[in-house]
Amino acid sequence: LFRSRPIFDLYSVEDEIQKALERTVQLKSGGHLCIDQTEAMTLGRRIAVVDRGKLQQVADPISLYEQPANRFVAGFVGTPPMNFVPGRLREQDGRLVFTAQSGFVVPLPMSPQEGLKRFGGKPITLGIRPQNIQSTQVERRPDDVPVAARVEIVETLGVESFVYLDVGGETPICSAA
Repeated sequence: LFRSRPIFDLYSVEDEIQKALERTVQLKSGGHLCIDQTEAMTLGRRIAVVDRGKLQQVADPISLYEQPANRFVAGFVGTPPMNFVPGRLREQDGRLVFTAQSGFVVPLPMSPQEGLKRFGGKPITLGIRPQNIQSTQVERRPDDVPVAARVEIVETLGVESFVYLDVGGETPICSAA
């Protein structure tokens, strides 16, 4: 296939950026108000996440994604959104494990265990990004934790797919390239 026009012309990238900027509102502070999180993450250097009029976190896009201040920010930032699984932490064989309300058990990596011991026995919510769920066919790292899952649905979106899983009654989404 031979294309006579540059790829930017084919996909109207400049037009899309202009449309995104038109959907934002310029603020007196010199910033912009974006309703769409993808646009905010793409265009912003510092982003304020607001829920029902209350400021939740102000940070650069990477910090919002990797170190969300609370569950709202964690679920709002990222596509698909973060998976949340309710459960409890408990000790088993000298190691902390997460037990989901639905019953499946996940042994936690050794690295964060000291900081989590104070939550032992208390209700907590495990949050995991879809991009952090991988097939066991991918090379594993020492802190990876294998969990058995059944693939329910695969949504193919071109270069990326969303894989809907069944893990002991929970239904996390995995993002696979």
